[in-house]
Amino acid sequence: MTNNEITETNASSVLNERGEVLADSTHLLDDTFKTVTEKPDSHLIIPLTNDFFHTDYGLDERITIENVEYNGAKDEKHVRHYSDLVYRIRNRRYLIECLAYSDDTIVFRMCEYAFLESFGHAKEISPWEVRYRLPRMGLLLIRPIADAPDQATIHIEGDDFSAVTHMEIIKMSSYTVDELIARKLYILMPFTYFIYPEKDRRTEAERKQMTSDLNRMFQAIDEAVKSGELSSMEANTIVASIMEVWGVYTEKDSETHKEVEETMSGRIHVPYEEEMKQIFEEGKAQGKAEGKAEGYSMLQNLVDKGTITPEQAADAAGISVSAFNNKVASLK
Repeated sequence: MTNNEITETNASSVLNERGEVLADSTHLLDDTFKTVTEKPDSHLIIPLTNDFFHTDYGLDERITIENVEYNGAKDEKHVRHYSDLVYRIRNRRYLIECLAYSDDTIVFRMCEYAFLESFGHAKEISPWEVRYRLPRMGLLLIRPIADAPDQATIHIEGDDFSAVTHMEIIKMSSYTVDELIARKLYILMPFTYFIYPEKDRRTEAERKQMTSDLNRMFQAIDEAVKSGELSSMEANTIVASIMEVWGVYTEKDSETHKEVEETMSGRIHVPYEEEMKQIFEEGKAQGKAEGKAEGYSMLQNLVDKGTITPEQAADAAGISVSAFNNKVASLK
């Protein structure tokens, strides 16, 4: 095996050898991906889309985030929510799944997600003719998986027809930090821990390279904020996610963990309040309730992560803590 490679049969043993718990680690990586992609109009998704699907969208493209839901069941308890990221750019729809462990059902499940998503966008051409269009599919492999191809192939057949489509696969292990910076793939930076060899196979030079690369990522993020390429909110979300993933996964390697902690020290001090106040003021000025709703959701997410206190969130919104809690509850 190379780097942090796992297979179906050794996924658990590798994690245990590294002192990590499979379920907790998996949830951490899944949650991190959702965190860095959850802002409804985040242009951070654009470079990822271009890399996945070989498109050339500009950073000013409008993005619409969508949920894949099965609404056929009348009972709300049976409504199921799927997938990590479903979104639309122009008239094209995309579905991206983040895979943190080996799963031999992933292609099947993504096909299920894609078909469910297409049901919500079926076009009735006439009472006797309907068109279904599948979204473009992409799979992000956080850890290397043995023999994973660059594309998965999906065959769709009926008695009188057959069709073939593909799902693009991106592997963190195929990137370097320099490539992520050059391609503006800030959204993938939290997962860079997995481009290096495991601690038992890591040389002193590679360990030094890890902290050097960590510094360069932080510098690139700082420069992106100064140039206006990233907002302070986006930058802080990425930095916090890097710190969380790297902190957890280096914890059992005391020497590396110490150097990483020293490198990350003091990084999580990007101010939120002014940016959040601006969101609310713009929402009020434009009379857009959705702008204010987004602000409340973003603030509550920061509170849930422990990044800011409920008092700071309420202050940014310009209301009391109890009023803020009521606002957030009304959005659910």
